[in-house]
Amino acid sequence: MICTNRFWGSTYCQEHKHDNTASCCSCQRFQGRRVKYVDMGDGRKLCPDCLSASIMDTRKCEPLLPECWYVRLERKVEEGMCQLISRMWLEGFASDDQFTKSLREMSIFNIENDGHGKEIYGDGFREAKQAVDKYGLKTTLKHIAKTGSFNPPPARVPAGCFCFQA
Repeated sequence: MICTNRFWGSTYCQEHKHDNTASCCSCQRFQGRRVKYVDMGDGRKLCPDCLSASIMDTRKCEPLLPECWYVRLERKVEEGMCQLISRMWLEGFASDDQFTKSLREMSIFNIENDGHGKEIYGDGFREAKQAVDKYGLKTTLKHIAKTGSFNPPPARVPAGCFCFQA
């Protein structure tokens, strides 16, 4: 059965999903006969297009975190905000290049749909998005810097109020 990749418009045999045909770990395109993918040494491969735009070592960015945040963040909060900011950046990124447009669409799709049932990435992204949608980015970032969490504290009931809370 021949399938079409919805982001790239390329066609491939459905068997390639299960026969160990190399695919790019970033754009998820299958390796063609005349295209050389770069082996990342950990089982992942990158196509030449994605290699030119990839960040190879995110650990080099990690020393910036203590400078930006004075509290130790839970991994779900840290990764959720990273996913959300990535998605926001991608939404505002414009390009005339078809490869870049397709990579942008696929990346947004993956952020929104990958990680379902995974607490750190999937739930982290959804909680971050919910907080920013409700309170705005600036307020959410201030709250995270102050408390280390997405959720605001429960509202206090004024003294002398005897109403029932649901």
